[in-house]
Amino acid sequence: MSFRRLPVVASLKFVLRWGGVLLAGGTAVLAAAFAAFTFWFLPNLEQYRAELASLLSRQTGRVVTIRQLQGQWAGVAPRLDLYGVTMANPRDGAALSFERVSLTPAWRSLLVWSPRFAHIVVDGPVVDLSRGRDGVIYLNGFDISSGGEGRAGDGSAANWWLNQPSLVINNARLSWQDELLGLPRFRLDKGQAEFSSGLFGHGLKITGQPSAALGRAISLSAQWRGDDVRAWKEWQGELRVDWQGVKVSPWSRYLKQWGGVRSGEGDGVFQVAFSQGRIDRLKANVALKNAAYAPIDAGELNVPKLGGQLEVVRDGGKYQIEARDLTLASATGLAFDHSRVSGFWAEDGGDLKLDNASLTHLAPLIHAVGADKSPLFGKFSPSGQLHDVSVSWQGRLEAPAKYSVASGFQQLAWAETGPVPGVAGVTGQIRFDQAGGRLQLDAGASSLQLSRVFPQPLGFEHLKADVEWTRVAGGVDVAFRQLNFGNRDLQGWLSGKYRYTGQGAGQIDLKAGIDRVRAVRVPDYLPYAAGADTIRWLRAALKDGEARKVTLQLKGNLDDFPFKGGRNGEFLVEAQVEHGQLEYQPGWPKLDDIDALLRFHNEKMEIVSPRATTLGVPLRDVRVGIADLGAAAPVLDIKGRAQGELAKLLAFTTHSPVDGWLGGFTGQIQATGSARFDLTIAVPLSAAQTSRVAGDLSFIDNRLAFTHWPIPAAEGVRGVLRFTEKGVLSNGLRMTALGGPFTLRATTDPAGRMTFRMDGEADSGRVLQGYVPFLAPYAAGRSRYSVNFQVGKGLEGLNVRSDLVGTAITAPAPASKAAGEAWPLAVEVLPAKVPASGWQVGFTVDNKRAGGRLRLAEDGALSAALIAVGRPVADPPAPGLTLRVAQPVIALKPWQTLLKSRSVGSGGGAVDWPWRIELDTGRLEVGARQFSGVSARLARQPGQAFWHMNFGSDQLVTEADYYPQGQGRLKARIARLALPLPASASQVLAPTAQGEDESLPELDVEVGNLLYSGRSVGKLELHAVQSGKDWLLDRFVLRSDSGLLQGAARASDGATPRVDVDFKLESANLGELLGRFGYGDTFRKGEGTLGGKLHWPGGLTDYELSRLSGEMAVDFRNGRFAKVSPGAARLLGVISLQSLPRRIRLDFTDMFSDGFAFDSLTGRAAISNGVFASDNVAMNGPAAAVGIKGKVDLNSETQDIRVRVEPRLSEGVALATGAALLNPLAGVAALAAQKLLQDPVGKIFSVDYEVKGSLADPVVNKVGAASAGQEKTK
Repeated sequence: MSFRRLPVVASLKFVLRWGGVLLAGGTAVLAAAFAAFTFWFLPNLEQYRAELASLLSRQTGRVVTIRQLQGQWAGVAPRLDLYGVTMANPRDGAALSFERVSLTPAWRSLLVWSPRFAHIVVDGPVVDLSRGRDGVIYLNGFDISSGGEGRAGDGSAANWWLNQPSLVINNARLSWQDELLGLPRFRLDKGQAEFSSGLFGHGLKITGQPSAALGRAISLSAQWRGDDVRAWKEWQGELRVDWQGVKVSPWSRYLKQWGGVRSGEGDGVFQVAFSQGRIDRLKANVALKNAAYAPIDAGELNVPKLGGQLEVVRDGGKYQIEARDLTLASATGLAFDHSRVSGFWAEDGGDLKLDNASLTHLAPLIHAVGADKSPLFGKFSPSGQLHDVSVSWQGRLEAPAKYSVASGFQQLAWAETGPVPGVAGVTGQIRFDQAGGRLQLDAGASSLQLSRVFPQPLGFEHLKADVEWTRVAGGVDVAFRQLNFGNRDLQGWLSGKYRYTGQGAGQIDLKAGIDRVRAVRVPDYLPYAAGADTIRWLRAALKDGEARKVTLQLKGNLDDFPFKGGRNGEFLVEAQVEHGQLEYQPGWPKLDDIDALLRFHNEKMEIVSPRATTLGVPLRDVRVGIADLGAAAPVLDIKGRAQGELAKLLAFTTHSPVDGWLGGFTGQIQATGSARFDLTIAVPLSAAQTSRVAGDLSFIDNRLAFTHWPIPAAEGVRGVLRFTEKGVLSNGLRMTALGGPFTLRATTDPAGRMTFRMDGEADSGRVLQGYVPFLAPYAAGRSRYSVNFQVGKGLEGLNVRSDLVGTAITAPAPASKAAGEAWPLAVEVLPAKVPASGWQVGFTVDNKRAGGRLRLAEDGALSAALIAVGRPVADPPAPGLTLRVAQPVIALKPWQTLLKSRSVGSGGGAVDWPWRIELDTGRLEVGARQFSGVSARLARQPGQAFWHMNFGSDQLVTEADYYPQGQGRLKARIARLALPLPASASQVLAPTAQGEDESLPELDVEVGNLLYSGRSVGKLELHAVQSGKDWLLDRFVLRSDSGLLQGAARASDGATPRVDVDFKLESANLGELLGRFGYGDTFRKGEGTLGGKLHWPGGLTDYELSRLSGEMAVDFRNGRFAKVSPGAARLLGVISLQSLPRRIRLDFTDMFSDGFAFDSLTGRAAISNGVFASDNVAMNGPAAAVGIKGKVDLNSETQDIRVRVEPRLSEGVALATGAALLNPLAGVAALAAQKLLQDPVGKIFSVDYEVKGSLADPVVNKVGAASAGQEKTK
């Protein structure tokens, strides 16, 4: 067969033939089209602009406008260029606009009879994408995500775009706004997009520059198969996204269903393969930093760094995972450091492997993603560094049916879970699954938590362990194959078994041993089964010491712990304690230097010590124990015995609550000597209950004294004092107190108030010295006393009772008492009222004879007192001593003598008290004189150098200051002094006995009104001072309108005491001056001076005229003698010559009868023991001149004088004579008899008379005259 006859050649010819025909036809059509487009369409193109816009509007369903239409033939098809194309926005917003749209129609449009373009090029589009509040996505108002067939919004427009072969967009401006989420508008500038469509699907590539809020640059490329937007879930293809510097926070609202993204920035590439609406493969290469992510139902997760390559491939319901160079940092550090993860994850299980990870830094991420809900993490809460990790599980991760975990680790920690012990800081390997596991440790510093056995984690410096556990029948078996441990406290080992059956506490068989351990650390290593209260007590009680050879054995059913009586198990801990220190209860003294056996056996604990000390006191037979460790309220029992110094034994009670229970009783005692002390204490450990105490304090000839309580000291104390937490009891303590034997008994009432009663005989002086010290010097003798005191909250009261029979009081009346008299004494001591401190003391003597109230300081020192005699008792008005006395008669001299011999509060340690003395008496006897109606007040303040006195009486009203320093000084300002003072009714005027102390203080006295016999005599000033043994009155001045009396005196205190006085009287009216002294009828007028020097034996108060000696001189002028009454001024009666008219007839009656007037009166007299002698008394007057010589004896009241009268005949009047030679106040007015001469002799020129005999009835004889004889008359 020839080639041409072959069928294929024939067919080929046929095809070529008809192909040529078609080509020729097509060429003709193309030529016709070109001609029509070029010569007909283009010239009329503008006419079709509106029709084209209308066509586009119909196709898009939106109004389309075209500003300009151009065209040209390009290749085999025409091309139209549309400028200023806009497509109306059916919603409010910007229209879709294009600067230029270039359209090249496709010839296949004729086949499908629908516009198709071979090429579409768009320049400068403004694209506004948005999601409305209805959830529909709009392109410049066009609904591109929903709708129905053939209607606007039915997806036909989008499908039309998908059927275009080529779409190129240049320099686009794209914006996106999500109205549904209320997000701000995002923009993309300089956008480039290229879309292609062909037989194998569609392609899209987009690049652009996002706004600064989104990142630096972004590109997207995609390829997929699928032509219907409405069936997008059936599409399949790939998507790739590249970004640079993208910021994720703007997109956080789109990730809301996976949680909240608050921040983050980085670069990355995402590749996603999808089909059937699901992701089939995910590949990522990212580098993210500073991300903050908050998963749903979790806290915020901070991821400072995230990077690496990740690939996830979906294979049905399984996801294959491969991660390389994975770096992940949490807020705490790197969780993955260039790690690699591989494996798969499915809903029904998974298998993952990890070469390295830090659980510590991964924990925040695990928590954030919720993986800690898995038992792998939730129960164990692991931390540390892992390597070669393998995790597999079957079932849901939250509750897997099976699981298996294996890993190596360093510094690993996990929480205790059920029977699995918790660890921290360990290195080793672990593997476990739902059937059991094994843990092997070889670690340095680490800790072990086994709370079913030990209440506290056990810390170690080295730890080596091999522990296995196996799940069995709802429980677990744990085998401690090897456990060696050590730290600074101890070196030890542990081994044993534990089985937990799912019910109860489980079965245990555990042994452990420790070579040594500090005592204070023992509680930290005791098993929990020892009891929480016991461990808590041991932790507080053990203060020092070391426990050696510690052994532990715990075996049995833990539900029966502590195996009372050894039932169903045994718990035993034993240790030898050396040099221990135990504070068994806060507030109690510690036990020191303990060598003891510490033993826990089943329900009991005991510490047995043959020796110990407390507060330096040796103890023996000390036993500390708890009878039942598991009791609801365990009680610690302590027993011990001590013998040693009583002061140290009492220190034990004062350093414990016992002293508080006993109201501070033991804390007040100072003691000497040795004693024995037996003590039992029961201390509740778990409840706020009072400890129970029982003790016996045995005294062995001790001395006791109370430091701040006014309880008498005791010596030679013997007996037993029993005490409890409620009080004390004693049937009788024998002692010596207050200088005599006493017996003390003690009882306690149900309210806890303790009563002590002391009965015995005491020295009364010592009793008063303790409670009324200023009365103690006046008491002598012994009496029966009863001393009772009560102790509750401190010393509540003390009283002393006695009848004082056998005690004499040596004070002057009215305080004197004979020993046989009964004067009931009652003393009561009470605590001072708040806010004061110290004590209040009240006492009475013989009911109302005397009484007082005192305030004592806490140490018993007197701070204030008021003593009342004859006055009501009251509280002391102020600190110091107040004495109130009211008596009918008080003799001052006995009290002066007593107080001089006793000095109250004197001595080197004397208290400088304030003193107040109030004295009221009807008669105050001061020596031989007395004052009546006396009211006196004396006071002295601390630091004040003087006593201040206000004294009022009928005779004396004064205010004075007395300075007791040295010989003393009295400064008195006397308002009124009435002389002479009345004589004392109980004192006899007598000379001062030789050697009697009559020393007087320095006197500085001013008398404002000096009265004599009720008449004011003027103002007196005097100053006197002690000079050696002499008392010197260096100045005294008496002033009045009538005259001035001044002088000085010295009272010598030697072998023969005497007083010397030097005085001078000056008067311008002697008669008036004498009238002030009661001698108004003695003298009239007269002026002059009277002076002299006098002395008498004895003291100042021993002055008498009969004992007076010395000399006087008188010089007066222009006066007259008045009638002188006998006995008032006996010496003036002699000088006045009033005796002459009564004894001599017819001589000088007219001259002397009515008083002798004189022009001058002068003379001198010598005095010796009351005898006045003179030979030169001369009186010159208008009637006569008189001369007198002789002597007058005032002791015998006799006289022997001679008088010469020389009348002056020219005058015819009586001669004046005489003048007073002695001041009546000084007692020198009795020198001669008052009656001397009788009848006057008128006519005799010179007459001498001799006067002899008594002063009251003298004998007068005329002894010579010029013209007359002698006459004798009686």
